[in-house]
Amino acid sequence: MQSIKVTSDGVPLASWGRRLGAWLIDGVILVILTYIGARVFVPSYIDTVQQFFDAAGAQDQAAMNALVSQVASESAKAGRLSWVITAVYCIAFWTTTAQTPGKMAVGISVRRADRPGPLDLLTSVRR
Repeated sequence: MQSIKVTSDGVPLASWGRRLGAWLIDGVILVILTYIGARVFVPSYIDTVQQFFDAAGAQDQAAMNALVSQVASESAKAGRLSWVITAVYCIAFWTTTAQTPGKMAVGISVRRADRPGPLDLLTSVRR
């Protein structure tokens, strides 16, 4: 089975190298946004993780178990925040410009295979 090399209207698909480049650029941006978001919305996350690493090797097993539980809880909050930030970032760019900053930097865009232009909201959410 041969993969599609162009869209239905003849636009060539981006190479995997360009896609990877865009993904890496967007990844750096998202790490920064998530860090800022965590500092604002889950400020105890970074402090709890730091406490965990400071206590590594401690002899008090009960205290370590409590700290592990706290780290897990804070990590779940930070993970949900990261998911929301990533979803909002992608959906906002895909529905307005059809390009995230990473895609802009490497000269590619997101589009439906059957028509050019930014994605509609439903398609962006499904993607």
